Amino acid sequence: MKRNMLKKLRVFVLVIAGAVCICACGSQESSVTPDTGGDISDVSEKNSSETTEEMPDVKTSDTESAEEDTDSPKYFYVGDTIQFPSGHVITILSTGRHENVSNTYIYVELDVENQGDTDITLSNYEGVFYGDDYLLEPGYPTDSEAEPLSGAVIAPGRKSRGKMYAQCPNYDSLKRIEMELGDCVIVVKDDSENGQAESPNEVAVQPGEKNIDYSMAYDYAFGEINDNIEYGSYCLWDLDGNGVYELILGHGESSADYVNEVWTVSEENGLTGAGDIYGEQSFYMAPDGNGLYAVYGSMGYEVITRLTMADGKLVEELISERELGSDEDYYSSEMVISMRDISDRSLLEQY
Repeated sequence: MKRNMLKKLRVFVLVIAGAVCICACGSQESSVTPDTGGDISDVSEKNSSETTEEMPDVKTSDTESAEEDTDSPKYFYVGDTIQFPSGHVITILSTGRHENVSNTYIYVELDVENQGDTDITLSNYEGVFYGDDYLLEPGYPTDSEAEPLSGAVIAPGRKSRGKMYAQCPNYDSLKRIEMELGDCVIVVKDDSENGQAESPNEVAVQPGEKNIDYSMAYDYAFGEINDNIEYGSYCLWDLDGNGVYELILGHGESSADYVNEVWTVSEENGLTGAGDIYGEQSFYMAPDGNGLYAVYGSMGYEVITRLTMADGKLVEELISERELGSDEDYYSSEMVISMRDISDRSLLEQY
């Protein structure tokens, strides 16, 4: 369905609802402020005799405020940071397409920080994609390289990251692709005649984010691996929410001696080893957004450990340890952390 038709339908429903409300209230005047519950789909709404909408701010060096109506949306690009009135901060990390054997998808990768006072439920984040003003079908890939942003809860002071997807088999033929997020429009692709590839906004570094060259910072850690006889994989994750992404580097000659080294970096101490966790693990975002779940499974035996950081050191918290029944599966969730082979350093350049 075309975007304008969807908007007209929403306006028509609002008009009908308003007429019913006027009939019910008679000549009485009222002012209602809805409880958004902290959902990002309700960035800020106020009902009064004159309808206004408070737009989220793009973070610049002066953190300027933008107030526009729904007919003049605020456009955002990769690198922009959006400040919502409720205290939620979103940084647009990347956009692109994801292809597998069954379909092509479009995505927007986001970093979400909760600077408010209440939990954020990521399943409430509803991004709607349009290609040349036509609605794109929702859906996300289920292969191991997918990193969906859904399902987890972010507590105040914590943050998370992941991707929103839509199906886009005709990606190459589309001139412009956008994602609506509340009252914001994130530009994913713009090949139109007057298209703009980069953000016109003056972007500042998000509070808490550190300007670190991770390729250089973690080069020594990779250099310690003998990749002629060892295999392994790695990922980056901010385990303590301080804006520095720790390196989790797994390697070994076999499963018997496999170790996951956790490295961190700081201006004061440079590169330091934070700790080790042994055995081949699968990593998932913790359901409450606090650190990662490391899941070890072998021959029907499972151990789940929460990984966080404190004072520059790895902290391990046992979540569960059990023998699986004959009809039970090892722990899994949609919030699996994508790993890269140790021979592929490209992930370090994306942060």
